[in-house]
Amino acid sequence: MPKRHSGHILNVTSMGGIITMPGIAFCHDSKFALAMLKLIASDDPPAHLWLGRDAISLVREKLGSLRTEFDAWEQVSSSTDFE
Repeated sequence: MPKRHSGHILNVTSMGGIITMPGIAFCHDSKFALAMLKLIASDDPPAHLWLGRDAISLVREKLGSLRTEFDAWEQVSSSTDFE
């Protein structure tokens, strides 16, 4: 990568690395690999890619709580504008 001045760094975490699931681990690996290949082939890859419905649900939940917090403090934040 340094010689080409380009490339991809992929950091993959999975519950499969923590919890053993005999007989289905190959399925996770191949699904992750296909997702990573799509990511690499993309002209505009995302900075983060959550894999699996459970991860998506957790992110949506967190985004909702951040929006609620942001809305609650928006007036205070806006009050610091330079006039």
